[in-house]
Amino acid sequence: MTSLLDTIPQIAGPLEVTNSEKMKNYYVYILKCSDTTYYTGLTSNLSKRVEEHQTGIHRGSYTFWRRPVHLVFYAEFNVAAIAINTEKQIKS
Repeated sequence: MTSLLDTIPQIAGPLEVTNSEKMKNYYVYILKCSDTTYYTGLTSNLSKRVEEHQTGIHRGSYTFWRRPVHLVFYAEFNVAAIAINTEKQIKS
């Protein structure tokens, strides 16, 4: 069975980190909302976060009134600081 994530364009694979750093994945993602706007976010659990956007678990979030949303892009990182900087670059 193909995962939703298998159909989405991805850039940047996991980056190498030193042995002293805990290996954890971080994802910068872009959602296309029903009103054709885009939302960019950062998470360590992409599937869970997209589902939260889709179900409207956070009533005050940007995407709540713009559902359904569609994941159109994600990039995976092993270093949080690089993921945060990437999200900032996309948003600027």
